[in-house]
Amino acid sequence: MILDNRQILRYNILKVNDVHFEEVTKINPEKTSKEEILRICIKLSEEKGLRALNMRAVAGECGIALGTLYNYFSDKEDLLICTISKLWQDLFSLPPHHDEENLLFTEYVEMIFGNIRERIADYPDFFSTHSSVIARSGKSRALSEMERCMAEIRGTMLNVLRNDSAAVSDAFDGEFTRESFVEFVLDNIFLQLMQGKPCDTLIAVIGRTIYKEL
Repeated sequence: MILDNRQILRYNILKVNDVHFEEVTKINPEKTSKEEILRICIKLSEEKGLRALNMRAVAGECGIALGTLYNYFSDKEDLLICTISKLWQDLFSLPPHHDEENLLFTEYVEMIFGNIRERIADYPDFFSTHSSVIARSGKSRALSEMERCMAEIRGTMLNVLRNDSAAVSDAFDGEFTRESFVEFVLDNIFLQLMQGKPCDTLIAVIGRTIYKEL
């Protein structure tokens, strides 16, 4: 069969489209979960900084099509805020062989503070990026993700405080609750970290509040 020029051109276009379709659909099934994508984002952030994260670079590193990444994150801002919240969750996680039922609250705070200060050095632009992204987010889905993350962190801290058998029974009441105290401690952890200060004073305040008869 002899093909004319138009048929040949059409045939070539179809072949190019077939190859393109095969290339974009060759995704790595092991790296298409949101958890795995965020793990890659944290790895890239350690290497190049949070500001270097973008949708195309992450998709390429994960071995997935750019369109697939948009199924998980609506835009770069969403990707950034989810990466930041995932990092906060990792930083506030208890080290291996520790659990919420066998720690003094002060031990937990010191342990977490030291862990954050040590690891945050790998992200030189962490706090500036964190602040700028939050400021831009407003009440978007990205900010909702950050609020969910902080709620989980507060929940962990509250469990440690409740399980602290050394805390005096009358340290809290209806006006001064464990929840408000955890919020105070969390705010001061962030403040001390941003200012590059140690947590000695915060630990002293916690100790005088919950380990001493008022």
